[in-house]
Amino acid sequence: MDDITIITPKKILYIGFNFNSSYFMLGTDIGFQVHQSHPLALKFSRRLNGGIGLVQNLNKSNIFCLVGGGESPKYAPNKLLIWDDKKGKEIYEFRFSSFVSNCFIKKKYIFVFCKDSINIISMKTMKIIKEIATKNNPDGIGTISSEIDTYILAWPSFIQGEVEIKNFQELKLNNQNIKLKAHTNEINHIKLNNNGTKLATSSINGTIIRIFDVINKQIIKEFKRGKGVSKIYSIDFSNDSNMLGITSDLGIAKIFFINKDSKSLLDIKSESKITNSKNKIEEFENINLINGEEEEKEIENENKINIENDNDNYKENNQTFEIINNELSNSNFIDKNQNQKSIFSGMSQIIGLTNIFQKGYSHISFKIPTKRKSFLCFLNEKNNDKILVVDKLGNYTLAEITMNKDCKINKRDLLI
Repeated sequence: MDDITIITPKKILYIGFNFNSSYFMLGTDIGFQVHQSHPLALKFSRRLNGGIGLVQNLNKSNIFCLVGGGESPKYAPNKLLIWDDKKGKEIYEFRFSSFVSNCFIKKKYIFVFCKDSINIISMKTMKIIKEIATKNNPDGIGTISSEIDTYILAWPSFIQGEVEIKNFQELKLNNQNIKLKAHTNEINHIKLNNNGTKLATSSINGTIIRIFDVINKQIIKEFKRGKGVSKIYSIDFSNDSNMLGITSDLGIAKIFFINKDSKSLLDIKSESKITNSKNKIEEFENINLINGEEEEKEIENENKINIENDNDNYKENNQTFEIINNELSNSNFIDKNQNQKSIFSGMSQIIGLTNIFQKGYSHISFKIPTKRKSFLCFLNEKNNDKILVVDKLGNYTLAEITMNKDCKINKRDLLI
């Protein structure tokens, strides 16, 4: 058999996690990749001869949403393509009046964020069934509950600093939107917990992170990130909603303890007034999909930070989605050497951190390799103790919170 030349991506354009963070997708300058989160493993790589600026996956299936991106995009930026990886081709195409900035795909609907609208596509008919006007939202700021059968969606309201939340479980229901005034300045990032009962927010200043009870529309926690202005890149709740992790342009990841005395509590039944599905996605076996910058400054001394206010102060329808099987492992697209490119592999150490337990300020911090855009998630583990950070330079960092609420780096690696 002739040798197959594998072309390695030069640039990561997009990073996204699946519904339970067990896998993450990379959009690159030549296609897209799917990686297993832990233990790290490249599941497959697809070369499409063009840039992919957004990749989302339907649970653990062969169905993906793709949007072009980069200097040489595969698709026009105002198009959303539905890719069937079993067939190895696009099966649907949707064109919008403005560029696509974000999307979420679930069993019933696809929510497509454009410059000033959210378009809802029915997975049953594969047609656009609803369009919601929004304020100008070029960054696609939005979040959706990750539980498999919940459809709680949040996005910035027309009013500055306000967030709009709606349950799309049934589009026919005229249930009123929930509106929360979160900040005085513009919203920069928002994140719902798994079942959509808690919402974390940050403004463009990035100094304050607020957590709201969606049902009662009340602030339940407020965290101080730091005293200087900073851009928050990512926010994520632990699976039990007792911790919150963030990354920012300071090159530091922080974990805040929402309930510092019950880090491993798994009971969130009292928060389940919004539809809280008890269905669990079974763990699939035998599947191919989804089974250098400058030195950073020392971690800031949080003991010296003064308290400041935020002065900005499935056959459910006609579509059948099959789980990808092991035959794909032999695909010519797979870069079998991808996981051998580690420069930090096997590295394990206790890192310098700040560990404070004051009212509203309990956290631990650890440095990540770069100040470039990075994304943090809690892995779907029983004890919620593993944290993954991936950045656009391709750095992979796996950290673990110890019983003493310290933090240990278990692995650093390079993805491309």
